[in-house]
Amino acid sequence: MNALRARSVAEARLQLVQRSAAQRAALVARVAAAARAIARVRSYLVMVAALAGIAALLGRRRVFGLATRALTVLTRSPTQSRRFADDSPRTGSYAATTANEPP
Repeated sequence: MNALRARSVAEARLQLVQRSAAQRAALVARVAAAARAIARVRSYLVMVAALAGIAALLGRRRVFGLATRALTVLTRSPTQSRRFADDSPRTGSYAATTANEPP
């Protein structure tokens, strides 16, 4: 009976040690990520300060809206920015020059 209890206590202790090690590893990874972010902010301190000032003046929602619009324009592929899609009707002088071309 005593040996059985000692074994269950040893197993519980081992599980606690393993869980503690996993939590410590996760904490170390978070601290390392935070340290990298802080180092990056320090290297671009003027730009970060300017962005923080703009956010304070305009407000978070407006800055977020402007940023999403800018990202949409900057990440648009060349095929998305063409004037006419392949299936759209062509009008105007462009239609007159391409009317006799085979499809």
